[in-house]
Amino acid sequence: MPATKKAPKKVMEVQKTIAKSSTKSTAKQAVSSKCRGDDWVQCHQVYVSSDKYGGMGAYASCDIKKGALVEKGIARRLPGLPGNANPFVFTWSEDRSVWACTSGMVMFYNTSPVPEENNTKMDRDFEKDTFAVWATRDIKQHEELRHMYRSLKWRTVFKNDPYLQYSTDKK
Repeated sequence: MPATKKAPKKVMEVQKTIAKSSTKSTAKQAVSSKCRGDDWVQCHQVYVSSDKYGGMGAYASCDIKKGALVEKGIARRLPGLPGNANPFVFTWSEDRSVWACTSGMVMFYNTSPVPEENNTKMDRDFEKDTFAVWATRDIKQHEELRHMYRSLKWRTVFKNDPYLQYSTDKK
């Protein structure tokens, strides 16, 4: 889903630094030096940058293999929030009645209504209020990260987004 604000200057400076230093060996060193295994939040393989929709998107800071953990984090429930009208929160229950905000970069993952264009999947643990994002295919460095929004077909906020409309008509 497109975000509406431009990236702040500090974010753009970090993006330039990542782009300059992100060789495969540098990315591997950065990943291995930041993984401790017991962290609740890990998002070091992801950065946020401007996307082609005029907002922001999440991108791979290094090559990521199919099946690998891309990011993991925690969620915080937002009691009383009307999530159907808010594109920046996640469905956080099977019955569609609970909404949450998340840690890390996952809020900036865009989606595609074409399933093959999504390269990650998000697993949610509603009891522990945690999530994990996995690569569904090999992902190249600087490739945009996308996952299928579980509420894409029924949430009011997504119904009129022109980037999320998919036609099965052959033209």
